[in-house]
Amino acid sequence: MKLKAYKKHLIIFLVLSIFTHKSFALNPVLDIINLVKDKVITPIKQDRQAKKNAHFEAARISQALIKGKSVIFFPTPSAEQVWVDDLGDEGFSIGGKETSPKAGDFSQISFIVVEPGTYYLERIAPQEQHKTQHVNYANNKKIKENSIGWVQITNTQFDERYTRPVWKNEQRGHEQRVVSQTCQTVNGVEIYGSCISNYGWVEVVTQAAGYYPEPYYVKEDGIIFDTIFNENQSPASITVNAGEVVFTDELIFLSEKSIGWDTDSCAKSSQNQWICLMKLIRFTPYDSENRNKDFKKYLVKNGWTQDLADSIIYRPLKLNAVSERTNNKDGLPYYVHQE
Repeated sequence: MKLKAYKKHLIIFLVLSIFTHKSFALNPVLDIINLVKDKVITPIKQDRQAKKNAHFEAARISQALIKGKSVIFFPTPSAEQVWVDDLGDEGFSIGGKETSPKAGDFSQISFIVVEPGTYYLERIAPQEQHKTQHVNYANNKKIKENSIGWVQITNTQFDERYTRPVWKNEQRGHEQRVVSQTCQTVNGVEIYGSCISNYGWVEVVTQAAGYYPEPYYVKEDGIIFDTIFNENQSPASITVNAGEVVFTDELIFLSEKSIGWDTDSCAKSSQNQWICLMKLIRFTPYDSENRNKDFKKYLVKNGWTQDLADSIIYRPLKLNAVSERTNNKDGLPYYVHQE
């Protein structure tokens, strides 16, 4: 940013602070400068970094396509997913964030450079179920083959967070505030704009007496489950050809509803851990066709050429499941695959 523009924004914030009677405790000029940084400088830097990243990604994708590779853009799922090709010698992982991308947020949409081929979802990384009773299944000596896959269940404990009201006494401190003003006068008349603020330390209440929430933690039972699918029974797959750049859907698995297993089929693999036959997979797909259109605009805004952005093809995942024809309380469209 040019110095002139910086000064302009500084003056604007100074004027606004005067008219809104904003109090700056320690150093008013420094506080205003920090406001300018937060509201003006930081967004500009973030935008500049996003454009640098987009240029780097565009160059990397172009090089990959020259070498006959394929590129898949995935909206990042919250739970890590492992995808492998139909030959079993190529694969990649996506996700692992705490939350899925929000509408309009493209920062969590990542791309994978892969060999051309068909890739299917092989595994969902361990998911946690908090405040859940421990399992205690029978120990079958030999686990049977299964048409869908397997679930590994582990008994564990989690630190669950609670809050309780705790009384706290009044707390006082000192802040530097305007205590007086010195103004220039002519014949007893104050000269407009000549006043200078004088600062001094003033005792103030920093925390009123009362009850405040205080966190505490309790260990409670829960389970962790890990899922692996058979190749021909994976809930989703995608095929990409050499030189293609595709944008695909997101699969959302809600931990308390997504996986079902046969409790009579389990074999104990270690203490507090069982492997059971999967009998149900339930998920909701996020249709990304419209998201792809907005994503292209985002890329062009950040420095991609229009031709390169237009080369991205929307390709929905091929689902190995049927639509669940029930009225879900959460209003989400679920798909189910079961034995």
